[in-house]
Amino acid sequence: MYRLLLVFFIVLISKVQMDAQSNSLVGEYSLVGVMETASGFRLNPDSTFDFYFSYGALDRGGSGMWHVKDSTIVLNSKKDAGDPFILKSSTQTKENTFTVIIDDPNPFFKKYVHGFISGKTHEEEQQANKDGILRFPAAAYDTLMMMMEFSQEKVFRFNLKGSTDNQFTFTFNPTLLEVFFHDFVLKADPNGLRGSHPLLDPKKEYLFEKVQ
Repeated sequence: MYRLLLVFFIVLISKVQMDAQSNSLVGEYSLVGVMETASGFRLNPDSTFDFYFSYGALDRGGSGMWHVKDSTIVLNSKKDAGDPFILKSSTQTKENTFTVIIDDPNPFFKKYVHGFISGKTHEEEQQANKDGILRFPAAAYDTLMMMMEFSQEKVFRFNLKGSTDNQFTFTFNPTLLEVFFHDFVLKADPNGLRGSHPLLDPKKEYLFEKVQ
């Protein structure tokens, strides 16, 4: 009986200490030391978090849940990112080209799509024109890869093997600019939080200073 009570109190004390640590971490943390970039995290009392990133005219953000594990803060998004591009249609045309069309209500991002196509006899990289169109030489291709400049961490890979179509129309996933987190770790620091940044150089460690 004594041992059971001892275990209970140890678990209870551990939980109280963890709750106290979590409460002390609640707040807003702002990235420091990176010019012309505003970014940071807000850790909320209900174990949710918000992330923001602003560089020039580009604004991106994300959200999810956070928890403390082994003296680190672990962030996870509530949902899966999904593919950055969604296939709308494909068809076989009489044109002697392989055409990729980006069809989206927002015309601004179309021209910032980069495509790389490869097959046994040919491979090529292109950037979409102002209308969101990429035209490659006609060939038997195996793979199409695409990326939009403002979400470079999201590379889309599309399998073309076995297809006889030579025109593919895609649209952007509505979550294209949303930042997603999977077991993203930050360390507590006397001045705030330290760790990598989801959109900056992954080899560097950054400081997110706590906003008083």
